[in-house]
Amino acid sequence: MAVNKFSKIKFGKPNFSSEIRLFTDSSQKIREWSDIAVNDRYLLYSCVFWLSGVIVSLALLVFYLPKIPPEIPLFYGRSWGADQIAHKSYLLLLPAGTFLLGLVNLTLGIASYHKDKLISYMLGLGICIITLLSFLTVFNIIHLLT
Repeated sequence: MAVNKFSKIKFGKPNFSSEIRLFTDSSQKIREWSDIAVNDRYLLYSCVFWLSGVIVSLALLVFYLPKIPPEIPLFYGRSWGADQIAHKSYLLLLPAGTFLLGLVNLTLGIASYHKDKLISYMLGLGICIITLLSFLTVFNIIHLLT
């Protein structure tokens, strides 16, 4: 006697409401994360410090880029000479990298806010330190070259 393996499977109409719910869930999640970033004073200060540091670094670079020589010593970890030389447009990597690191850190910090506030505060502090070091690096390079 053969037993039908598929006799208990029920076939029904497709459920398209789950796709619509997916997009409403993501918009609700974005709204919830933005509420966390705005309502928590520490995370708000971290966001403001991070964005202002990136904007000021970019403004300094744009303002002083015509005054900087076309080739600059940038890669100090390499051996002395031509290996250290880079085009002056490589200076834009510092604010761009700071922006990307800040975006990742603050996204992770806001995502883990309800589970552990200490982790999100540490990620906010980390991006503040990275922003400060990046700004000081851009400032010192511009000060040395002009």
